[in-house]
Amino acid sequence: MNQQPPHFKYHPKAYELEVIEKIDIECECCGQARGWIYSGGIYTKDDVDNVCPWCIADGSAHRKWDASFNYDIEGVSTQGNPEIDGAAPDAVDEVLRRTPGYVSWQGSLWKTHCNDVCEFHGDISEKDLSSLTQESEQLFRQDHEWIFRDYNTLQNLVKDYTPKGHLSIYKFVCRHCGIVRLHADMD
Repeated sequence: MNQQPPHFKYHPKAYELEVIEKIDIECECCGQARGWIYSGGIYTKDDVDNVCPWCIADGSAHRKWDASFNYDIEGVSTQGNPEIDGAAPDAVDEVLRRTPGYVSWQGSLWKTHCNDVCEFHGDISEKDLSSLTQESEQLFRQDHEWIFRDYNTLQNLVKDYTPKGHLSIYKFVCRHCGIVRLHADMD
């Protein structure tokens, strides 16, 4: 009997975005086949392929293999003792060790705002990109000035942008104020 899989507050669309797939494979951590398996990257010295979302959510996979599921958090050094600039230590710990990652070209980077890690919402749509608030656009320009050397304006970028293309733009939403933060990545 399959039970309802755990919800991830920083990755609320993990199942919709298929980073956790409906597959009945045995989890290498708990030894159970619960009907769901994580399909993203696992940062560990061990060779691990199949981890269920329960073992990610409760920290079992992290404890067993000293595993992390995310590469980097904005404003935080993930080497050794984290130097927390962009998010509270408990939020950093939850995202690095108890939240499924997302697939990106160069390694996942989680955006922060309001002293917390933002929720990941996948590739931004063309519609959402063209309707950014002035504050979101300003933060995007500040963080990714290299994009605007080629595109000059957001409107020019929107004309050439296709979700899941060679230029990927990932949407993050602040859990407190709702501002949209973006992270861009290229193949």
